[in-house]
Amino acid sequence: MPSMETTPEYVFGSAITFETSKAFTAVDGTTIVDPDEVFFGFQIDGDPSLTFTFKYTYGIGDPTGTIVRTGLGLYKATINTIAQSNGAYIYTPGVWVYSIACAPNPAIAHDPTQTQARLEDQIIVKPNSFTFA
Repeated sequence: MPSMETTPEYVFGSAITFETSKAFTAVDGTTIVDPDEVFFGFQIDGDPSLTFTFKYTYGIGDPTGTIVRTGLGLYKATINTIAQSNGAYIYTPGVWVYSIACAPNPAIAHDPTQTQARLEDQIIVKPNSFTFA
């Protein structure tokens, strides 16, 4: 019988952490590396105006603090879904398609293996439930 995978669900207003479950490795599949750059991005409900991208650069980090290195080849990104900009919500509930990727950058050249990888998946961010007294 085939397994039924479910899409993870979160409640709008919570912080969501996305982590690499396995370290980035070179093409040989065994050498763990810290890539030159790590990217995290997502799009909400397929709307190009709701596309967000963050970048971690080896030796510099992520100026927004969204992506952090947690160990050799391991990274995580945390998104606070209730973040606001000028009093308006930046993010909205919906289907979030996200990706975590790494790429070589000749200007940095930390990773001699020039590792390049990409993982894409999705989550559902549901609206808050209201409680009436």
